[in-house]
Amino acid sequence: MKVRHGPGSWWVRGTFSLWMIALLGGCMVTETVERDPRPNVIQRVDATQSQPARSTRSTAPKLSELTYQNAQFHLVVNQTTIRDVEHWWGRAHGRGQSGDLVFLNYTDRHHQGNQSRMVMMTLYFSTYGVLQDYDLQIHEFNQ
Repeated sequence: MKVRHGPGSWWVRGTFSLWMIALLGGCMVTETVERDPRPNVIQRVDATQSQPARSTRSTAPKLSELTYQNAQFHLVVNQTTIRDVEHWWGRAHGRGQSGDLVFLNYTDRHHQGNQSRMVMMTLYFSTYGVLQDYDLQIHEFNQ
């Protein structure tokens, strides 16, 4: 028995549909990319919202008290530096480099009564020490 995948077969139609969804889905996000005068630094500008430039604060909450909101306020892409972060939270618990990115890892846990909180954060910097992206995970547990 030979399986035939002609133009009207379910396999061809399904594959074509998935390909079109992927292609058109990528077209729905509009993002303007501006070149920074420094090499290898790309600044992304959201075309749907214009936001005023924010400055980083000279102090930040303890790592164990970090929230998604205050992390977003303090960790400004293309503005926050490794020096800022090390001033706020000390030397990273882990540090490495992959290609053009330097990454710092921070972890902290806090126990109060029957509640525990764990914060894990990875920060990605350009080789110039300027923040490019970050990943923050906060886990809260009740005992």
